[in-house]
Amino acid sequence: RFRPWSTSCSTSTDRTRSSRETERLRTLAEYIQRILELVDLLGEDHVCVGTDMDANYKPVFETYAKMPLLVGGLLRRGMPEEALAKLIGDNFLRVFAEAVTC
Repeated sequence: RFRPWSTSCSTSTDRTRSSRETERLRTLAEYIQRILELVDLLGEDHVCVGTDMDANYKPVFETYAKMPLLVGGLLRRGMPEEALAKLIGDNFLRVFAEAVTC
């Protein structure tokens, strides 16, 4: 499905794609790009920004004080506010609520 605010993301398994999956993100712009790629590939209902501050995203996102920069960057790239709300919390709350009621 085409989303004008996202990027096109190849699902092929060529060497370029596999090396892209393992490369370290170095800037906030690269982190934003990776989020958009995931949303394009999986859909906005299946992606969220996690609370694990592991080494994959450091030094790009080493503190949650930078969350407004991430949100602003996604909005500048054209992500609708409704989709952004899902990524920064609504998706987690939905899945968590479903898991606790099982």
